[in-house]
Amino acid sequence: MLDAARLFHYIARKIRPFRAPNRFLLHNETDMAKAKKKKAPQLTPGQVRHLRGLGHHLNPLAMLGREGITANLINAVDEVLTAHELVKVKIQENFPDDRHSGAAMVAEGCAAALVQVLGRTFLIYRPNPDLPTERRVLLPDK
Repeated sequence: MLDAARLFHYIARKIRPFRAPNRFLLHNETDMAKAKKKKAPQLTPGQVRHLRGLGHHLNPLAMLGREGITANLINAVDEVLTAHELVKVKIQENFPDDRHSGAAMVAEGCAAALVQVLGRTFLIYRPNPDLPTERRVLLPDK
């Protein structure tokens, strides 16, 4: 996984001159501090297998396109993760980066666990203890 400082420098290299700097992930020190505070959940292989099975029938709720990974995208995926815990994200063909690195950066930015990258889609998971129990994703112990 990428740490926050390396992620910041990676994205800073990808900035095009016509883009506004406030649209990018981790563009100032407070965003870097927030990213360092959050920790992604650690999943066992059995839990990953269970989440992959649950995610098979999901429709993508977010898309990565030619804009790349922006702060708006991270905020949108963060809100969807808060509401659903398990999210499928689609990567369009005009995405400027590699699909694996893009999936890892989105998961890192949202403090979520990257469950699976399959083709141009990926699954991320982050538990939300504030959800009612009937809407939570229950993981097996092993």
